[in-house]
Amino acid sequence: MSAGFFLSELLKKHPSNQITRKMLCNIKVNWHFQLKALVTIYLKPYLKNMEKVVNWTKGIFDSAYQIFCNGQICGNLMFESWNNNALGIMSQKNYHFKCNGLFNTTTTIFDDSHAILGIIHFNFWQLKASVSLKDENPLSWNYTNGWLSKWNISNFQNTNLQYTASSGTGTVVGQNIDHELALIVGLYIKEFFARILVAFIMFVAIMVAVRGV
Repeated sequence: MSAGFFLSELLKKHPSNQITRKMLCNIKVNWHFQLKALVTIYLKPYLKNMEKVVNWTKGIFDSAYQIFCNGQICGNLMFESWNNNALGIMSQKNYHFKCNGLFNTTTTIFDDSHAILGIIHFNFWQLKASVSLKDENPLSWNYTNGWLSKWNISNFQNTNLQYTASSGTGTVVGQNIDHELALIVGLYIKEFFARILVAFIMFVAIMVAVRGV
C-alpha cells in the first residue's frame, strides 16, 4: 500500500487534520516534479525533433534544392549540369559530392578541406543506396512507395529520416533531423536516381525512334 493511498484514507477519516492535508499535498507535488523530470530526460530529444519542421523546394527544370528549417532557409544543394557532382551548403559546413561519370556506382563526399566524409554506394537495379561515413554508423537509403515520391534514410539506431515529395516541394520528418549530412545525402541520392531514370527513358526513346526510322 502506497503512502499516498494511506494518507488519502486517513484524510477521509480525519478531514480537519491539517498535518495530514499538508503531507498529502507534498506527495502530490513531489510526484508532479518527478513526472516532469522523466518527461524532460526521456522525451525532450524526440519533442525537439518533432518541433523542428524541415521543408525543401526544387525548380521543375533544374537541380537546385533550397532547404528550410522552421520557415528559414538553412541549406542549399546544387548539382552541376552535365554530371552528378554537387555542392551542399549547410549551417555547420559545406559538403562536396564527387561522382566519376553519370553512371558511376559510387559518389565520394568531401568537406572544404578535401577530407573524405563518406562514400555513397548505389544499387541501380533495386534503386537503393548505402552510405559509409567516417566515425559514424552507415546509412541505408531506399524508396518507400511505388510512385517514388517517398523515401527514407536511416542508420537503424539514432537517425531515421522520412522524405515526401510533391510537385517540386517536399518535407522531411523523423528522428535526429539535425543530422545535416544525413539530411542532405537523402536529397542527393533522390536527385541522383531521378537523373538516372530520365537518362534511361531518353535512351529508350532514342532507340525506339532509330528503329522506327
